[in-house]
Amino acid sequence: MAGTHQLEAVFKSFCSFGAGKDEALMDSTKCSKLFRDLKLYGKSLTETDIDIAFDKVKAKTERKINFKQFQELLKVVAEQYKSDKRLDEGDDALKALIEDISFRQTPAQIPGASAGTDRVVGTSKYTVTS
Repeated sequence: MAGTHQLEAVFKSFCSFGAGKDEALMDSTKCSKLFRDLKLYGKSLTETDIDIAFDKVKAKTERKINFKQFQELLKVVAEQYKSDKRLDEGDDALKALIEDISFRQTPAQIPGASAGTDRVVGTSKYTVTS
């Protein structure tokens, strides 16, 4: 699959979000967060669709999915994503979805995204007079 390394890195970063450790399994909540944060939802692809697809790919007794199951989830929702993004007939919906996930950056990954903290802790903007 194209962009597998970047896709897996994004997958693992969302798995580990809030866990305090490296996590290799994703639950339904974090899966929805990934699609929401990367702005992949649309008219055809909704949070409910992701939940249904998540239930299709996970094992019946499990609550989380691994990376291989996540790739299967992407195959399930690719056509709905294609209709939202109005891709041409010849375009590969799955490839477009993977590229969208792999090459978008979440606010936590963008350098300087925490500009608000610079204002609070940055001393270069202040002058001290004695």
